[in-house]
Amino acid sequence: MIRPLEEKDIERYAELAAQLGYPVDRGIAGAALGRQAQRSEETTLVYETSAGVVGWIGCRIVDQAYRPPYGDVSGLVVDARFRSQGYGAELLAAAEDWFRSKGVAEVLVRSGSQREGAHRFYDREGYARYKTQVVFTKKLEV
Repeated sequence: MIRPLEEKDIERYAELAAQLGYPVDRGIAGAALGRQAQRSEETTLVYETSAGVVGWIGCRIVDQAYRPPYGDVSGLVVDARFRSQGYGAELLAAAEDWFRSKGVAEVLVRSGSQREGAHRFYDREGYARYKTQVVFTKKLEV
């Protein structure tokens, strides 16, 4: 069953985020996801089976002045024990349905250059490679 993430899922959400290489503090994740639940342009969907939550996908609508609004998949992960069983494809299809319901006609996915298996997955799901880019970051004192 695919459904919106609930507060009871935060621990599992964090465990799966770590599998993506993003260890997350459960308190920070819970607060961020709580804020997300209040916004109509963002959601996180989970795939729950009899074994529990096996994956999640983050979805947000990006609205910039220089292009029409688009859907952004902010993260997609399926537990390593459950990969290649169709859960990722079903999560992606559910996200696409959510974007359509919001009137969004294009979805963008970013995937690290080292994630070749993920690239093959998105190719299979009909996503076209758009561009290669370099990402910069800078820590700010706040």
